[in-house]
Amino acid sequence: MYKTMEQVWQEYDGYWVYMVNCREDEYGSAIGGEVIKYDKDKRVIYKEIGKHPGKGHQFFSYIGKIPDRLGVFV
Repeated sequence: MYKTMEQVWQEYDGYWVYMVNCREDEYGSAIGGEVIKYDKDKRVIYKEIGKHPGKGHQFFSYIGKIPDRLGVFV
């Protein structure tokens, strides 16, 4: 089921999310898609990536405020 990023931010706050068939804005940022998997443990999500070839643009991210104990590389 397609969800906008606003819906994803509301429903999956504090989770790692993997989405497929994503739509993007003119800057290449995801604006929505189908949530395939979500979990507090990103390793669960890593195992899911690659199981859905041919499902269009895909998106993987932590949703919500990044906890102080979590480092981020850009």
